[in-house]
Amino acid sequence: MMQLRRSQQKVMTYTGGYMAVSAVPGSGKTTTLSLLAVELIERHGFGRLEERSLRQRLQQERTRSANEPAAGQELELPQVLIVTFSNAAVANFKSKIAGFLRERGLPQHAGYDVRTLHSLSHWIVQQAPGDVGLDPEYDILGEVEFHRGVASAVARFISHNRTAILEALGLSEEVSESDLRRVMQDLATTTIRTAKMMRLRPEELMRRLAGVSDGPVVRLAMLGAEMYAEYQQYLNQRASLDFDDLVWLAYDLLQKNRALLRRLQQRWPYILEDEAQDSSPLQEKILALLSAAHHNWVRVGDPNQAINATFTSADPRYFRRFCERPDVRLVRLDEAGRSALPIIRLANDLVKWTCEKHPEPEIRRRAFALQMIHPVPKGDPQPNPPAEESAVHLTREFPTWEAEVREICQRAKRYVQTHPNDTVAILVPTNILGSQVVKQLSELGVDFEDLLREPSQTRSVLRVLAGIVHFATAPRTSNLLAELFSTLVEAHVWELPAGLNISRLLALLRSARPERLLFPEPGKSRRMALPPVENLPEELIAVIERFAEQAAGWLRASLLPIDEFVLTVGTELFRSPFQ
Repeated sequence: MMQLRRSQQKVMTYTGGYMAVSAVPGSGKTTTLSLLAVELIERHGFGRLEERSLRQRLQQERTRSANEPAAGQELELPQVLIVTFSNAAVANFKSKIAGFLRERGLPQHAGYDVRTLHSLSHWIVQQAPGDVGLDPEYDILGEVEFHRGVASAVARFISHNRTAILEALGLSEEVSESDLRRVMQDLATTTIRTAKMMRLRPEELMRRLAGVSDGPVVRLAMLGAEMYAEYQQYLNQRASLDFDDLVWLAYDLLQKNRALLRRLQQRWPYILEDEAQDSSPLQEKILALLSAAHHNWVRVGDPNQAINATFTSADPRYFRRFCERPDVRLVRLDEAGRSALPIIRLANDLVKWTCEKHPEPEIRRRAFALQMIHPVPKGDPQPNPPAEESAVHLTREFPTWEAEVREICQRAKRYVQTHPNDTVAILVPTNILGSQVVKQLSELGVDFEDLLREPSQTRSVLRVLAGIVHFATAPRTSNLLAELFSTLVEAHVWELPAGLNISRLLALLRSARPERLLFPEPGKSRRMALPPVENLPEELIAVIERFAEQAAGWLRASLLPIDEFVLTVGTELFRSPFQ
């Protein structure tokens, strides 16, 4: 049985209602939330219900005659819904929950549903796309396609507005094209995602900005709004949506279709939210709707941390406000074994000084929550590192960035000379600064590996292998199947016939039943796993069937140890010596 800390034990006493878990870094948020999910699954028998229902359905399929129609709508069985930040976190939660369920002798893959906000929104919209004006075969831009669309919109915008952009940014004509595009793509991405999470179309955003007093920030925001309009035109021309559109539409659908909302409230009687400090206003509204009937919503987050707030409308203040609500039970996960005491003391002092003594009242009020990190008690399985092995160096502000680079590189050289068995990592905020670090290390005669200038072919190979491994962890997820095919095409591992509509192909893969497409039943073709769309080109179907056959082979190979699996896949796909 896992040894729980005092603060983790408090979380395990949860029986229902709204609860906020305010967690410090290294306090075991993922493990605690996974254990709570398992506790709820066991307490209410969710996994047993789902397993029993599946056995009954399989028995019905076996006994049903070939001419008998299939049963109607699938029965909604209760599950614990876990919403987290990234696909990697989804895989981590599934692995932990399955392990804890196995230890208790319970079905490992039943009674819970782990999703990102985007996958949750996509699933909700799929239940009734017509209610929000969508064709059942709507096309979604994946993350790679999203960034390609933004880059295309930015390039068009710069070509027509270069002089105005340079004036608004205060840049000279000497700025390189690549640097200008990078800055504008960051601005466009932030504007698009923030505006969509606030449910603002480009025209409405520009109208609101026009009513604000002119200034550098407003001019910058207006540039972002105009690029948002260019990007939206790019989407409209392709009749496509991005994932932020799906979040918006999912909220609209839940507002409009109350029968669907009631069904989902019954399906997910408990909602556990991870990384709540990175929640956006729209994410809060969707989860608030889903929990409105039963009020069983647990939010876990670090109020003094934000993974994603720089790039989206996410803001830890939303989570802090939830923590302060009178109808919310607040539990603090404030014990952490990740850092040594000197690091903990520095972090606590910084938070306390900011909250109590910062000269700006607004920063004192809004920057941090006054929550301290405490070391774990003696005997904890994850003890704090020894204090004597850590060090804190406070450095005055450098006069120039060149001086900072020089000092950091000299420190790195001194460290590796005195600790030859250790590795030093130097993190930089931009590629431009990274190139200066590389230059300085070379001048100092330090051996190093430059990951910033890693050959694009290496990154391409790694993306393909990562995509296949990711797919193998969740082969029944149609989105991963489509993302994998897109990755293979972009890496030129798969060559498509000229003129083939890849958007339509990806839409078909997202709508397919993966288990039937990859492993069709005897006497049935892979084509039968695709949605019933008329007049599909035979060439397109042939590509899908060939890809499905190869993907099925990778799944069979995934039973090998991970190193053998990667080598098997790599040997099959890559031929050149460099690859």
